[in-house]
Amino acid sequence: MSIVSKFVLEDFIDYQSNFSKVINISGRQRMLSQRIMLLIQTLNGQKAIDNSNLIKNDLINSIQLMRKSNETLMNGNRVEKIEKITNNE
Repeated sequence: MSIVSKFVLEDFIDYQSNFSKVINISGRQRMLSQRIMLLIQTLNGQKAIDNSNLIKNDLINSIQLMRKSNETLMNGNRVEKIEKITNNE
């Protein structure tokens, strides 16, 4: 009985770990969407070329991270041990 409980508990812990990683990535997606909009608004108001290049680079990096995070949520990631999200309905 205790061996079965051990396996059930390990499976539950793995599930919770995956769930918390998905929540963290989703929260990062929200932050990135807000950051991207702020950078776009800031870039529209910039007149100095040097500063606008820094903002453009930050914008590109934020967009790339958002794309990577979205791919992880949609397809999973074996390296980070994140399972693909499926709709069981």
